[in-house]
Amino acid sequence: MQSMLMSAPKVPYLSMTHKEARMASAQKCRVYTVQNWMKKIWSDECYVYLGNNCG
Repeated sequence: MQSMLMSAPKVPYLSMTHKEARMASAQKCRVYTVQNWMKKIWSDECYVYLGNNCG
């Protein structure tokens, strides 16, 4: 019996543009009130597709 080992594809590190965008977003959220955070939608859902059929 042959085992099937799968690993996640390699992804690049964050670029400087991505880092700057994250920092800008974090700076904007620093002054949020409870009411601001109540308007955010949080999700812990994660989708994993195996194979080529993503339908």
